Amino acid sequence: MPLVEEVRRPRLTTSSVLEFDDHEFDSSLPEDRHRLTKAVAAFRAGRADEVLDDLVGATVTDPNVNYMRAVGLVLEPNSDRFRLAEDLLRNAASAGHRRAATLLGIGLVEGLSGTKDVEEGRKLIASAAAQGDRLAQRIAGLGYLNGQFVTIDGAKGAAFLKQAAEAGDTSAMLHYAYLLSTGTGVEKNENLAEKYVRDAAKAGLTAAQETLGQWIIERYKVALISDPSEGVRWLETAYQSGYSISALWRLSLFYLEVGRGPWKSLAKAVSLLNTCLPFAFSNCQYTYAYCLRDGLGYQRDIAKAYARYEVARLLGAVGAPKQIENMQRMLTSDEKAAALELAKSIRDKLRPIPRKLMLQVSNTPRPPSPWQTL
Repeated sequence: MPLVEEVRRPRLTTSSVLEFDDHEFDSSLPEDRHRLTKAVAAFRAGRADEVLDDLVGATVTDPNVNYMRAVGLVLEPNSDRFRLAEDLLRNAASAGHRRAATLLGIGLVEGLSGTKDVEEGRKLIASAAAQGDRLAQRIAGLGYLNGQFVTIDGAKGAAFLKQAAEAGDTSAMLHYAYLLSTGTGVEKNENLAEKYVRDAAKAGLTAAQETLGQWIIERYKVALISDPSEGVRWLETAYQSGYSISALWRLSLFYLEVGRGPWKSLAKAVSLLNTCLPFAFSNCQYTYAYCLRDGLGYQRDIAKAYARYEVARLLGAVGAPKQIENMQRMLTSDEKAAALELAKSIRDKLRPIPRKLMLQVSNTPRPPSPWQTL
């Protein structure tokens, strides 16, 4: 299994992890720096409208202000918002703001305003990358790897990602680790891949914490290691601090199926699964159905299991239709009809999947934990 499973087909998007340095806004006026810092905090919490509100009254000719206003607009992207952002990004880029040029380039490559211009977008990103901007280096690497720059060049893509990773871009570390773990565009080196993933996880990248935690659990599963505690800790961090519902579900599955001896705990599996169940996450619904069907941690209930498999199917779980087919003979026609009605009722009441924090930054206001509001 590749060390980094979830970044196999990365794409350029304006929702790519944006990181901010401590001296990001040193060139702005003091009163604008205060507004910009507040706007960054709102961005990290995913509150697009607050980003814009925090910048009311800021200097309209300041490239940093224009850049952050554009960030607020593209945080919830649609073509109308990006058209407004494009002018702000062009103004900032023309004043030498490399991150603005990169974000503008992504939008042009993706055609977010309704019209694509891959060549102009590539040139903007490449220019910022050549000037040492690590975000641009990461985006250039992805563009060459996934073909969004028209041609695929694995070696060039890997070289750009390496530059960004060495410059401290946490998302680039994770992407470059995948290349190292599979030997894509570079010589295969799983030890170095693990180092990059660990560095990104320690820096607060939730996806890296998920990746590292699951990788350690996989090693434990096939008896390459006897102690899974580090993997458990990383998954706990990813779900408790990064609000990752995927990490929450993987922990539940670990205690349910993977753990041995003291690491096998139906009580912990049930507690974690119950935390996951109120949300429209197909894996949790599928696992709960499996538990109900076989009486694992819950009282066995075939009708409810059938209903939950149907909920999982409605949410896109690939294996759910087969499970439903296998259970057809276990229920009468009336019981199946009632179960389908129950499934519809359950689905209608499920909450949206919580927004995962891409990067956990200390001393930054955070949105309320979705797990504590249940």
